[in-house]
Amino acid sequence: MYGLDNTVRREYICGGYHILQHKTTVQEIILRLDQAQEARVLSEEEARLLKDLKVRVLGLAAIERARSRQTSRLTWLKHGDACTKFFHLRMSARKRRNFIPALRRRDGTFAWNHDEKEKEAFDHYKTLLGTKVSRARSLNWDVLQLPEIEEGLDDPFTEEEIKKAISCLPPDKAPGPDGFTGAFYKSCWHIIKAEVLDAFNCLYFLNTGPVERMKSAIITLIPKK
Repeated sequence: MYGLDNTVRREYICGGYHILQHKTTVQEIILRLDQAQEARVLSEEEARLLKDLKVRVLGLAAIERARSRQTSRLTWLKHGDACTKFFHLRMSARKRRNFIPALRRRDGTFAWNHDEKEKEAFDHYKTLLGTKVSRARSLNWDVLQLPEIEEGLDDPFTEEEIKKAISCLPPDKAPGPDGFTGAFYKSCWHIIKAEVLDAFNCLYFLNTGPVERMKSAIITLIPKK
């Protein structure tokens, strides 16, 4: 099995080398034809050959991208989930890519350390949120002739409309961060309907309590065998 894996790997690498060599040859011929086209008019055969070669280059580039993507995927499956040098290099690269080295202030200077960047980001969004901007134009609602809002839209939620909304949920998707899918709400509606109605009533009467707990989660490391 080890010898067979090495044979497949060697043929896969050689195949990639031949694709790259073929692509280089085709690009060289295209370059020669382009240079000749600047000095004279290409013949019908040469123009057809140039068109076919450009199409072939696109195909070879697609094959090369697919091969590179497959190679990286195989490498990740083999080394990506282990405590190896490859794993730490990938994590370090992601951290460097997401890292913001500096923020530019309005006066043209830069904030480099963490505290300065945090203060600059806070001040930037503080000026955006809650700031009233004077508008040069406005909407004439009488001319638009929009339909009037129906009565009852501000009434409390009823069990029928909540059940109707739950019946429209996709069965394999979770509407919230708790992971409960639409199939759960539909099959267990006779058990959980009282709690769901209480939650909607709390939301309607603005008796929500600590809303941030709805997004709270616990991360636990599970050892692998």
